[in-house]
Amino acid sequence: MKKILILGIDGYLGWSVTKSLIAGDYIILGIDSGLRRKLVNEVGSDSLTPIQSLSDRVKETRRENITVEQVDICNTTKIFEIFERFSPDIVFNCAQQASAPYSMIGVNEANFTLTNNEVGNMNVLWAIKQFCRDALYVKLGSFGEYASTNIEVPEGYFAPEYKGKKSDTLIPFPRKSGDFYHASKSNDSNYLAVAADCWNLRIVELMQSTIFGCRTSEIDNEEKLLTRFDYDQYFGTVINRFIVQALLGRPLTVYGKGTHRTGVMSLAQSVSEITSIFRTAEKYTAGHTVINNSPSVDFTVKELADLVSECAKQCGINCVTQITLDQRGFDPRNESKISAAQRRIQTSNLVKVESKDDFALYLAGEIKFLQQYISRCNKDTINPTLEWRK
Repeated sequence: MKKILILGIDGYLGWSVTKSLIAGDYIILGIDSGLRRKLVNEVGSDSLTPIQSLSDRVKETRRENITVEQVDICNTTKIFEIFERFSPDIVFNCAQQASAPYSMIGVNEANFTLTNNEVGNMNVLWAIKQFCRDALYVKLGSFGEYASTNIEVPEGYFAPEYKGKKSDTLIPFPRKSGDFYHASKSNDSNYLAVAADCWNLRIVELMQSTIFGCRTSEIDNEEKLLTRFDYDQYFGTVINRFIVQALLGRPLTVYGKGTHRTGVMSLAQSVSEITSIFRTAEKYTAGHTVINNSPSVDFTVKELADLVSECAKQCGINCVTQITLDQRGFDPRNESKISAAQRRIQTSNLVKVESKDDFALYLAGEIKFLQQYISRCNKDTINPTLEWRK
């Protein structure tokens, strides 16, 4: 039986990926320190969806092929002990502090983000080198690492041209981060490349954009198995905030001009494509493989707000879009969409959201489902107040 190690199993993607794999003929070990719950609670918020404790979640699966341990990914001794004991065939790293706004609050939050993400990733790389060199390491990257340009972003590496001369060496595509969280992801990408090159490891880095939703085909409507849905200014995505504002009957606040473009992918499709890497793991040879898992649909922030408003009307909710002051000091130079060379991950159970109509259908279903939980919302945590560039 194949052995799967899921780091950050209690988080948004970690639990969703676990639920997708748990019915298979695999042995799953999940570790988590409770980080996401702790940080969200610290900023005065909570998941809109009610989520069980990690131990209760595992019990509700009624599966015997999964165990979990409370471990901090930055604990080198404990991580090494787990890798030596379990010797996984594949490792999914979903254990990173994933909030750009949180990383910009102050020096403590910035240092914590860099330490958790980079030290944790480094621990995993060295543990794989020492105990399971044939394991496939799947690391989640972000399109937020890439510099915004007017050329298509290749998958990881390209041969640059300058003053009429083309390089005979492939180099990583230029990166330019607008916050310390994405800077930590850029550094991680460099660490992955070094480890793959020096130690001949099998590493897949999956570059993704905004992921939206709280249900997949595996989780469906089982309340005790739901993943989290954050909406606060630090851990909630822009679309999550729009949905909660709509459900509260508030204006959907679009900051700045609303012309910044973002790709959006459903949670169902994201999980399907992440887990398909495991199901085709044998095709990934030694090296640093970068996959631009870009969504099929993209919107300006204003278009996204308008779409949420339209879908909310299907649930009997009337709301409007409101353009307001940009508290975060958004840099207008980053308003262009990042156009990426895209490798579609083919899998038999792929949940397809290939058009804006598909996405609108999925969005309307999620709004209707979340309507039952709106009383759990802390209204004071929604609107951004943090200024990034002052």
